Amino acid sequence: MSSVIRPPKQGKQRLSEGLAPESDAAEQKPTVVHPADYVEPHDNLEHGDFDEEQSLTHKLVVLGAVVFPLMGLIAVIVMAWGYGYMSWLNLGMLVGGWYLTGLGITIGFHRMLTHRSFETTGPIRTFWTVMGSLAVEGSPIDWCMVHRKHHQFSDHHGDPHSPHLHED
Repeated sequence: MSSVIRPPKQGKQRLSEGLAPESDAAEQKPTVVHPADYVEPHDNLEHGDFDEEQSLTHKLVVLGAVVFPLMGLIAVIVMAWGYGYMSWLNLGMLVGGWYLTGLGITIGFHRMLTHRSFETTGPIRTFWTVMGSLAVEGSPIDWCMVHRKHHQFSDHHGDPHSPHLHED
């Protein structure tokens, strides 16, 4: 498989000094990139352009969205345990179900269905697909479609998961 040769990047500083792009390119060696890793550059995407204050606010919101539900779950487990509605069996089923559905997404949806890097027999394939479906992240077809699109356009226009492409 052949590689793609990409010309060296033109620095903004060199262009602002009035030097032609050709003179800058003659000084640097081209970069060899494997075709699977090559993505067309987009002029409208600069990762460092977002405001620092907005970035801190965004980080705090995401932290709250992750931490507060977990703290709520722990509080409910403690309160339910105090009233006799929770036991070691219930806690084991909760942790076991969480673990199996997480593996269903990782092994079943991601490795087995999306990337096809894991092959197995029919019953085991069905088991991991069902475990992934129990994670409530959508149907296997929709999940694979969105994840393949994410890999195709990673952090560029068209990526459904990129935090760098959303204005608000």
